Amino acid sequence: MSERIGVMVCGHGSRSKSAVTEFAVLAEALRERFPDWPVEYGYLEFANPVIRDGLDRLREKGIERILAVPGMLFAASHAKNDIPSVLNTYAAKHGVRIDYGRDLGVDARMLRAAGDRVRAGLEALDAAHGPGRVEDTCIVVVGRGASDPDANANVAKVARLLWEGFGFGWCETAYSGVTFPLVEPALERVARLGFPRVVVFPYFLFSGVLIDRIYGFADAAAARHPDIAFAKAPYLGDHPAVIDTFEERVTEILAGKAVMNCGMCKYRTQVLGFEADVGAPQESHHHHVEGKGASAPGSTVETCTLCDTFCTGACRVLASHGHAHHHDHDHDHHHGHGHGHGHGHHHGHGHDGHHHDHDHGHGHGHGHEHGHGHEHGHGHHHHHPYPHEHHPLGPVSVIGSRHLRYEKDPEAIYRRSFEIIRAEADLSRFGEADTIAERIAHAAGDVAVLKDLVIAGDIVARTREALAAGAPVVVDSEMTRHAISSRLVPPAQVVCRLNDQETPAAAEAAGTTRSAVAIRRAADAVDGGVVVIGNAPTALFALLELMGEGVMPAAILAFPVGFVGAVESKAALVAMRPRCPYATLSGRRGGSAMAGAALNAIAAAR
Repeated sequence: MSERIGVMVCGHGSRSKSAVTEFAVLAEALRERFPDWPVEYGYLEFANPVIRDGLDRLREKGIERILAVPGMLFAASHAKNDIPSVLNTYAAKHGVRIDYGRDLGVDARMLRAAGDRVRAGLEALDAAHGPGRVEDTCIVVVGRGASDPDANANVAKVARLLWEGFGFGWCETAYSGVTFPLVEPALERVARLGFPRVVVFPYFLFSGVLIDRIYGFADAAAARHPDIAFAKAPYLGDHPAVIDTFEERVTEILAGKAVMNCGMCKYRTQVLGFEADVGAPQESHHHHVEGKGASAPGSTVETCTLCDTFCTGACRVLASHGHAHHHDHDHDHHHGHGHGHGHGHHHGHGHDGHHHDHDHGHGHGHGHEHGHGHEHGHGHHHHHPYPHEHHPLGPVSVIGSRHLRYEKDPEAIYRRSFEIIRAEADLSRFGEADTIAERIAHAAGDVAVLKDLVIAGDIVARTREALAAGAPVVVDSEMTRHAISSRLVPPAQVVCRLNDQETPAAAEAAGTTRSAVAIRRAADAVDGGVVVIGNAPTALFALLELMGEGVMPAAILAFPVGFVGAVESKAALVAMRPRCPYATLSGRRGGSAMAGAALNAIAAAR
């Protein structure tokens, strides 16, 4: 009795509904090619069903042997690590045999499909701009981009084959993410070459955010260079030759011919520039985003503050530098699988009749584009980063481009800033002084500082009365003086003795700072005035000494900053419990911006 065989097509998954739909269409086409075998499919991340769901369905049908193929053009970390890891784990848990095939690769049938798509691009070019010679046309072949140089090189090989096959005047290879050059810098280079016609061809299986990105950059280049005729060729899709190739990838598993290119695999061989990746363990890092759904946040540019009409990939770049639009996928990944991604039978995946398991002992980085422009912050992976992640023509190139969206309207920036503060902080506990709290949070860029904000007495009313009466505003430094708005407080009303001619000598004689002496030299103005300290702890200590001698301000805004004396000086102010109202920020934080902001808040409300 022969064993019951089923087919599993393993896709990456996307937040784009159209990409998920197109992948399902491909799986349905394979069902027609294998009428005697059940065919299921699943995704690594975002979309449903996930891979294990497809495997479950095959087992439920009594399948004893599963022929699994990666639904991917080339073998990078998804095909080498993530999918085999999921399959290995499943096979070990359920005791089912799973044989893993190879990627579509550089194949004559795939080239034929690509040729048809490029030909469609040329026809569109002729239809829109009139007939032209192929020798006067530059083709730009765009691949996905990966942290695996072998996969990137395959895109370049396809590009060369198309170049020679059609006889284009020139060819450029570009990538949608991770590596270099990205689409926009590549198109800008092409524009300088002088070719009057350009065809942009995405060597992709399906639609999605990255296709939108490629076409978006192509449209932008066409708008910047109206003298050049641009055309966007369609992606591969479910071209019959693509289905033919998938069919062979399944059947060759049974023939023992499913051989992946291990000669240039960076995990097995010391490939130039990637020597540190040799010996990385085989593991998947997609379990935390399995089945999140194609309609999840991030599927469209409407959810991104950095992109406008299409996803540029900017948030992937900024995520590693503090931008919060990535999806917080920080997880530990401990799978313990050897890196056995040879292919042909079971999960030893033999190559030329030999069994190859890596069994390497340290984590590795994947560094690939996820197809939706959002970085997954795998903060607990101890891996080697992609060595060229900061290449000027790579992902960072989008930062200096014309496509990075940001708020430019000053009124909108101001309004939105305070909306965020009010949404994130409960200001009610500050009563009428909530305006001070609001401005302090704004100056700090962090509502968390408000837990340290101390306000005693009727600081708002008393300060307003003093300002209205023309009382002097005594400051400890020029920085604090300049932080006070001249529209709200007349400059002549602000007193700073820091740069008086006598101050330096007096400070040296007293063995203290100029700021402390400046406060003492302004004692007459301090008495009944508003004191604003935004720099020196010694200035606040000097103020407390004056108060001990009977000098009493109308109000104190004390925000000295630093590692020495700042904590103690503010704690001393609170402990003194002066008769006048005051506001201060416990701890080391403070600064002239906060001090000035506090006074400006009060003065603006007059």
